Amino acid sequence: MGSLNRLLKNTSVLLASNIITKVLSALFIVVLARYLEDFGFGQYNFALSFAAVFIIFSDLGLDALTIKNVARDRSLGGGYLETVGMLRIGLSLILVAASLALGWAMKIDEYLLQVILVAGLAYMFDKVSGLFYALFRANERMELEAAVQVMWKIAQVTLGLGAVYLGFPLLGIMMVLLVSSVLKTIAGYSLVLRLGISPYRRKGFTQMKTLRESSPFAAYEIGNTIYMNLSIIILFMLTTPEDTGWFSAALRIILFMLLVPSAFDAAIFPLFSKLYSSSMGDMNFAYGKSIKFSLVAAIPVAVAIAIMSDEFASLFGSGFENTGECLFILAALLPLYTLNMLMKSALWSTDAQNRVAVNIWISLGVLACISYILIERDAYAGAAAALVIGESSFFALNLYWVRRKKLPMGRHLWKPVLAGLAMIGTAFSLDYLAEGRFMPVHLATLSVLVYALVVLALGFISKSDKAIFREALSRHRP
Repeated sequence: MGSLNRLLKNTSVLLASNIITKVLSALFIVVLARYLEDFGFGQYNFALSFAAVFIIFSDLGLDALTIKNVARDRSLGGGYLETVGMLRIGLSLILVAASLALGWAMKIDEYLLQVILVAGLAYMFDKVSGLFYALFRANERMELEAAVQVMWKIAQVTLGLGAVYLGFPLLGIMMVLLVSSVLKTIAGYSLVLRLGISPYRRKGFTQMKTLRESSPFAAYEIGNTIYMNLSIIILFMLTTPEDTGWFSAALRIILFMLLVPSAFDAAIFPLFSKLYSSSMGDMNFAYGKSIKFSLVAAIPVAVAIAIMSDEFASLFGSGFENTGECLFILAALLPLYTLNMLMKSALWSTDAQNRVAVNIWISLGVLACISYILIERDAYAGAAAALVIGESSFFALNLYWVRRKKLPMGRHLWKPVLAGLAMIGTAFSLDYLAEGRFMPVHLATLSVLVYALVVLALGFISKSDKAIFREALSRHRP
């Protein structure tokens, strides 16, 4: 149970930091959206998405390669710190310049180009910090990552709220966010050195060799970043900044809700990598349990978000009424994102990173075609529907390769899905019978209770699950 206890500890610290940072981020985003209003908030999200599509080419899957290889041999940490660090800084500067050149060629407003420049520099420092996090995760020292993330987010939100209070324009706000990213990089590097990892050159450890090894991860990371930002960019180009702001607000709520599965996925990837090289049976067991419990939690949260979509949208202010319609559609992403994250980590750990890369690019092609068609017709609602369709195609492709790898999957799906259908049916039935008199929060609560009862009635919790819970609790009793 040593691996289980490490997994619980690492998941707990990442989850705690994710909760703190996501809550602070949500607070800042709500204040910023109210301050900039839908037009300015649309510009803000477009600038971030435009810069992100370029900066991702400095990532090249190097973080995933670092985690995978250093988790198996920790003596490689210093070599990856120097090699990947130099690659990342050099490529980032080139790509920031490229983003400005393309923006100028596209005749983007000069002021917005300045915002894109600052956003690109902030992303550069974030990517350098990402290398430090990869080393923390490979050494299963997630508490160090958690400490840096929390300190950075406190600094970022404090500076950002100060800029809003002082009436800074969008460019001024982006400048103070850049300062917080620089501070995060300095703190992360200091902790890496204290961990005993220092840059060094190693024979045969070249940048070109590292790039070749990381190429499958790079193909995925590049495709995934374009995938996650494509709808916002197309929406901004084909419609209005207001439409972009409504859609972006809804998507941010979904990404906020991913804090638990994201923390779990980050903690379990190094474990998957070690187990695959030592015991495929243990790997299958860990993967099956992770899928099972992640899915059973994601489905009721997704349905509850859909039921209360208008209430969540009201957090952004009176100009974001249409965000509720987007959020109702995007709620379907939550279980899809959760499953795809875990399947991706499992396939990476079993040396099938090439297949994941192919899958994301196929899904990107689907998303691009569907987005253009649906955004032209339905604007912000079309962007939401297109993203759900794209993520569903990614899920179908990952599922095929997971089954090819003989990893357990199908038997863990049907019970939560059946309970989810019962939850949806309950919500619609109660709303229809009460003729809309039920408050959404009451409707969501009753539906969640029905979901829990159906899950228990289907015998979802097995004897092995109970044994794991008992063991985990006994190990963590004071």
